This record gives sequence, C-alpha cells and structure tokens, in this order.
Amino acid sequence: MEILNAEKTTDTEPESQAVEVEKTSTSAHTPHKGLGPKPDEILKSLAEAKEAILKAQERDESEATTLQQASLRPTPLIPSVDDERDGTLIPGQRKFRRVNCNVRAKMMQSGQPPEDVRLCDLSLGGIGLITQRNIPMASVCHVKFRLTMPSGHLFTVVAAAQAIYSAYNARQHGFKTGLRFGKLPDEAVAAITEFIADKTRSSAL
Repeated sequence: MEILNAEKTTDTEPESQAVEVEKTSTSAHTPHKGLGPKPDEILKSLAEAKEAILKAQERDESEATTLQQASLRPTPLIPSVDDERDGTLIPGQRKFRRVNCNVRAKMMQSGQPPEDVRLCDLSLGGIGLITQRNIPMASVCHVKFRLTMPSGHLFTVVAAAQAIYSAYNARQHGFKTGLRFGKLPDEAVAAITEFIADKTRSSAL
C-alpha cells in the first residue's frame, strides 16, 4: 500500500507543476487593468505625435523657403536703366572712362530738402559726389549740374541716379558717394561724352 501511494503521488506531481506553469504564463500575458494606458491608446498617441512632428517640419520648411526667396530677391533698381550705359564696375577695370572734376551740383531726394553737393568725378555710367550726410545704399535721387563745354557754353544735366556706395572721406571733409545713372537723354550722353573727351585731352598735355 505504501508503494502504490508513493507511485500515485509521483505520477500526479508533474501534472500539478504543468498547471502552475500554465497559470504563470497566462498571467504574464494578461494586461493588468489600471496599471497604464491600453495598447490602442499608446498607438493613437504615437500617431498624433508623429503627425504633429510632420506638421512642424512642413511649417519650418515653408518659413525657410520664404526667407530664402526674400534674401535672393534683387533690390529694385531705377526703372528703364539703359544696360549699354550701366555703370556696373567690372573687376579690375571700369566699363566707362572716368574723369575727375570739381563742379557744384544739386541733389534732390524724396522726403529730403534739396542739398548742395559737389561733383568730384564723372563718367557715362555715373558720378561721384561729396555729400555732408551718408546716403543709404540703393537710394534713388535726382542730381542737377552744369558742365562747361569746350565751346564755352554751359550744358545742364538732370538725371536720376541710384547710390551704389557711400563712405566718409576725411580728405574731402564729407561722404564720397557713388551714384549710377538711370537712362540718360541722348543730349546728355553727347554732352558728357564731349566733356570727358575734352578733359582727357587736357590731362594728356
């Protein structure tokens, strides 16, 4: 009898252990209520976070594109600038012959009273002025000056021009301002050309 009881106890032991193992494994995979968010809620939160990140990236890219376009947008120039008479400087050389001069001139700028200035150099592309104030870059103004022609008569030039540089010059006691002409009338082109040719001949003697 003792032997049989021992065998019976031995036979039922593994079955009991298997039941315990099954219970343990089942309980490990069973979600615990009240211990955290459900899997569906986690997935929903992840999807919302991903969508928010994508929207933020699109907004940043849009703002970056707008800033880039704004930085690449050219500064407006004087209307109807004559490309053939454009005063743009070529590296290492000038496109137009320039002569030094000392001519009184009048400068008129929007929102400012007319100013007495001095013309210190002249070319078909533009002029150099000595002014008492710093002229902002790309400012558009009108200048008026008279040239003494070789024949002795005076020719009045009135032209629109745009500031391309301005820097203080201690020797001239003012700001040296470079202005580029807009489209010049044919008569002004002819007069400036004759004036420069005469000055060039005189300096060569």
